[in-house]
Amino acid sequence: MLKTKLLILYYNNSMRNLIIIMFVLLFSNCNGYQPIFDSSGLNFYLKEITLKDDSSISRHLSKRLEPLRSNTEKKPFIIEIKSSKTENVISRDSKGDPSIFELIVEINIEVLNQNPKKKFSLKETSNYDNQQNKFELEQYKQNLTKTLTDNIAEKLITRLRETD
Repeated sequence: MLKTKLLILYYNNSMRNLIIIMFVLLFSNCNGYQPIFDSSGLNFYLKEITLKDDSSISRHLSKRLEPLRSNTEKKPFIIEIKSSKTENVISRDSKGDPSIFELIVEINIEVLNQNPKKKFSLKETSNYDNQQNKFELEQYKQNLTKTLTDNIAEKLITRLRETD
């Protein structure tokens, strides 16, 4: 009986100490947090985003760049986006069925209000394995495409910072 009470008391004290340590670590590590791609630190804003194609990649990129359209006090950019997605077979198994694929997402950007107009292309690639369940494979490809598009959006913001 005494052993049980001591164990319960020890358990309660150790849990309380663990919770206190977690709160101290949580609140002390958040000092000075500032997002890397926050639009307030940029010296430009996107006045207009035009999509040359109606692909899901271009729409996702446009949504991702939407926060950069809010500030009107800085240098405006008018950009035009065209995207493409390519899937290549990297290797095949002994039966000749594809086993490894390569997904390439490429986005061509044109800054229209620069003199001369600036054009550049950003590309991200990734390899993935084939799966038996085709539904899961399609879901994986969609998630991978969104991830690659997010990476391109970060590169685009960095590139536009350097443009002016």
